[in-house]
Amino acid sequence: MVWVVSSGDELLEGRIVDTNAAYLASQIADRGLTCGQIQAVGDDEQSLVECWERARLAGAAGVVMTGGLGDTRDDLTRAAMAHFFKVPLMPHGEALSMMEQFYLKLGRELPEAEPTEAILPAGAVALHNPSGVAPGVVCADDGFLVLAMPGVPHELKGMVEFGALDHLPRTVESVSVGRICHVGIPERRLGGAYRDYLTRGRNPLVAIAPKRGHVELCVRATHPTAEGAAALLAQDMEALALIEPESIISLRGEAPSQRVGRELMERGLTLSVAESLTGGLIGHQLTELAGISGVLLGDCVVYSNAAKVGMLGVAQGDLDSYGAVSEAVACAMAEGIRRLTQSDLAVSTTGIAGPGGGSREKPVGLVWAAVADANGTVAERRILPGNRSEVKDRAAAFALDLLRRACSWGQGG
Repeated sequence: MVWVVSSGDELLEGRIVDTNAAYLASQIADRGLTCGQIQAVGDDEQSLVECWERARLAGAAGVVMTGGLGDTRDDLTRAAMAHFFKVPLMPHGEALSMMEQFYLKLGRELPEAEPTEAILPAGAVALHNPSGVAPGVVCADDGFLVLAMPGVPHELKGMVEFGALDHLPRTVESVSVGRICHVGIPERRLGGAYRDYLTRGRNPLVAIAPKRGHVELCVRATHPTAEGAAALLAQDMEALALIEPESIISLRGEAPSQRVGRELMERGLTLSVAESLTGGLIGHQLTELAGISGVLLGDCVVYSNAAKVGMLGVAQGDLDSYGAVSEAVACAMAEGIRRLTQSDLAVSTTGIAGPGGGSREKPVGLVWAAVADANGTVAERRILPGNRSEVKDRAAAFALDLLRRACSWGQGG
């Protein structure tokens, strides 16, 4: 068992939402370990020490820590670690070298000969930070470990991907994890459909988690051997894939943008996007994927009717007759962006995100998406629940799933 601890007054004051803790808890679980507690602690050295002491007394093997590794006066994690393990803070040559290499990559020189981030507890191990300046730190004594990483989310994830959590204790059992992603189906309905698999204590353990625009089913199998865990997982994944198959976008745990982006790159198909309701969200999600520049030709945000007409050639008569949120306009947007970029495929979105702007005929949450290719154009209508941000997230997922289905890319790939 390990604890996850995040530090920062901004967390306790509600100025920042702690996404790091959820990410770390999932990563810890994927390694077959139990996350015993998730704690948030202010920028106070004594509070950190007391929190870690509680974890040790509770029988935890260690703490995974985020935050407090910068160079300002409220960055106290290194000092707290020295206090907790009763060792002095000392210059750390490897940490300094890591920082120098990071600045060299930026074409700059390290601004200080002995920066604060390179002063670590005696005996500590410095962890490579591929995305930032401050190295991570690991200290251990008497079977208890504190593993500290920066609180900047992309730095934290980069360090985890680089293997920072390999310093955690090994589990006796092997773990095999699978994820199934659904689009366009409520979490409540999935809970009913998968009811027989959601029993606590079951192996594999199955859990449902809502994500941005989709719902994820996580399947975690444990066994004394890696082969046994893989076999248990495969058996469950095969059975689970037959439940609500029409809403499954990926059997690999991919979000809609990841699934679509992978298919485009594997098939060498180019895509263009025209967005009204989603305001560039689809383009943003796709451009998070490395290599997408080889297939994504353009993303045009046409929020006003004038932009739809002037940039994409949407007929003014269609806007007058049917309105911007309509099948005719969604189709014209997809056809227009495809014509403009000469892409193989195009997808469009138009709708009413709310909270105002709806009517009896066109309520808040109404979305039209369309996909155009050389064979023609298809469009679908949905009424999506949630606040403005949630409608946009669900609309982006809906449009990308329509693209997958229109192109006959199968269930989960």
